Amino acid sequence: MTGDIDSAIEEYLRMMFGDMVRATIKMQKKKLGLNGKSELTRDEYLKLAEEIRKVCTGMSGEEFAKKIHEGLIKIIEQKLNQAS
Repeated sequence: MTGDIDSAIEEYLRMMFGDMVRATIKMQKKKLGLNGKSELTRDEYLKLAEEIRKVCTGMSGEEFAKKIHEGLIKIIEQKLNQAS
């Protein structure tokens, strides 16, 4: 399931990060100590979404970052609910 969520997050963030999307996600996972984990928990995905929100705030401001964060939460919840 982690792969499905990661792919959906990557696709969603491609508009903002372009070719650097994978590196950006990987860097945020590493920052959280999640790099290399084969499966992430819901809480870990929510922490990742928060870190990405912080990056987006620095790049594009709070309002845009809030929308990105809401989209990430929606993706995470939908994918996890599909797996249940």
